[in-house]
Amino acid sequence: DFLSCKTIAVVGVSRGEKSFSVSVVEHLKRLEYKVLQINPKFETCESDQFRSVDELPDEKLHLLILTPKRETLKVLQEAISKGITSVWIQQTCDTPEVLKLGFESGIKMVHGECIFMFSKPEGFHKFHYAVKSFFG
Repeated sequence: DFLSCKTIAVVGVSRGEKSFSVSVVEHLKRLEYKVLQINPKFETCESDQFRSVDELPDEKLHLLILTPKRETLKVLQEAISKGITSVWIQQTCDTPEVLKLGFESGIKMVHGECIFMFSKPEGFHKFHYAVKSFFG
């Protein structure tokens, strides 16, 4: 299960404070996950910030991909090369080519789902979760 690992690296974290990716990071931190943030445009990096998957520490972690579709394949290739075995590709971030690589590589992969729906949703996402649970 993706959320059983308490260290999650998030690729595609925006530098904008009100972005979806920042809200995901803040949500996971409130749930007491250790969150490592990845953005190639970070100018300076704090201890939990990295510019690429390759820079991540060699520890057990899962990877959450929040990148635009055009960047997801490269990120997934880096993750596989790094030895990461569990990846969540946020809904709308995948492509057929990305899914093919994920399935062929044998990694554990979640795709086509929103991370908020599976991680104790709050606010609007809590309402969305209730609707989804009711209607399927």
